[in-house]
Amino acid sequence: MIALDPIQYYCQIPGVGHYASKKEFMENSIKIAQLSDAYGIVGSLSFFNHSVLDPWAVSSVIMQHTERHVPLIALQPYMYPPYTAAKLIQSFTYLYNRRIDLNMITGAVTGELQQTGGYIDHSSRYKKLHEYVQVLRLLLESDSPVSFKGDYYELNNLEFKPPLPDKQLFPRIFMSGSSEEGLETGLKAADFVVTHPGPLEHFKRHFSDKVQGSAVQSAIRIEIIARESAEEAWKVAHARYPGNRQGTIQLRMKKNSESSWQRTLAELAIASETYDGVFWMGGYMNGGIYSPVLVGDYEQVAAYLNEYYKLGVKAVLLGSMYSEEDFIHFSRVKEGISNPV
Repeated sequence: MIALDPIQYYCQIPGVGHYASKKEFMENSIKIAQLSDAYGIVGSLSFFNHSVLDPWAVSSVIMQHTERHVPLIALQPYMYPPYTAAKLIQSFTYLYNRRIDLNMITGAVTGELQQTGGYIDHSSRYKKLHEYVQVLRLLLESDSPVSFKGDYYELNNLEFKPPLPDKQLFPRIFMSGSSEEGLETGLKAADFVVTHPGPLEHFKRHFSDKVQGSAVQSAIRIEIIARESAEEAWKVAHARYPGNRQGTIQLRMKKNSESSWQRTLAELAIASETYDGVFWMGGYMNGGIYSPVLVGDYEQVAAYLNEYYKLGVKAVLLGSMYSEEDFIHFSRVKEGISNPV
């Protein structure tokens, strides 16, 4: 079995629309998860929005074809009440003897929230999310009937049996900390607060300084394009995310987004396409992805990642690792990373 790294890495499962057929989607999703096992990556993020398959269903299939893969499932409160989510976690851990990690989301697409009749303002969504996590933890951790009364959820002497048998199987809870309300809620309720990071100085000033000293760990969501030479890496980056007029128009719109992380990334992209010679906003600028990209040779990217680790990052959600070639290149980057404290 491959040993896990001190930093916990997760890749991601593409949406069903990324592939031409159901067969191709399932084969590639399973392959990504199997590659994660082979290359010492904890698991993979399965997204939730109205255009993807249910992440629990997809994760169930993936777990049947892997030995230790841990799904990181995006959990939206209006999709599953806390009791339902707790029962799913209990069932998955029993069936597979494996942990299920959770990426708690409030939703960044106003239209989707309005379609479900569950639209509330940004601040209220995080208050509801905090209650949701409190109830979820009570259900999973308590060996006696649970009662809870909040503004959004209420339980009256609810029996939830059996509790999870092993603390090692308790989910790690991730939560976006990009907005002020998100960070405040994450520091109270999550195990990891996640952000789409800015370049190092920006990340330190706007995120890591606020998290340090808490019991909660920092996590970043980023893509990596690394090759033997920086020239080759930049050629791949520009070929993967070529400039286009539509992306430029959308970038201006993102600057006015309700989503705090969308606004922050848009402002960074408008100010400069590249920071520190490695941190690249081109993929985001061109509408290809929703995260920054680290571009360079293996040593450059490893050195830049290591600076994030010195600032307290303990988990990385990696974008666009869909082939064995991607995993091989990333393993070369990992070889150059010093062991973080």
